[in-house]
Amino acid sequence: MSTVHLEAVITARWLDGHCSRSPGSAEELAILAVDLLVRELGLVAAKGFMEQALEHFGHPHWPLPAGRATEVQAEPGGPAALS
Repeated sequence: MSTVHLEAVITARWLDGHCSRSPGSAEELAILAVDLLVRELGLVAAKGFMEQALEHFGHPHWPLPAGRATEVQAEPGGPAALS
């Protein structure tokens, strides 16, 4: 498994405050994304959204190989999908 290192600063603002985070890994980014989804949509709607989004990983083209998007090889008879 490859390790992805992120360099990002994410600031979210609400009427009653804000938060600023600098996730350094995919896991930290995912935790931040889940936190923001729950705050925005509520727990039930956020869970439904995440379940729907994760359905994409059950398709035959997942998991994608590590590396740049230009290195992804097309499956025989079809284009490489990066959705």
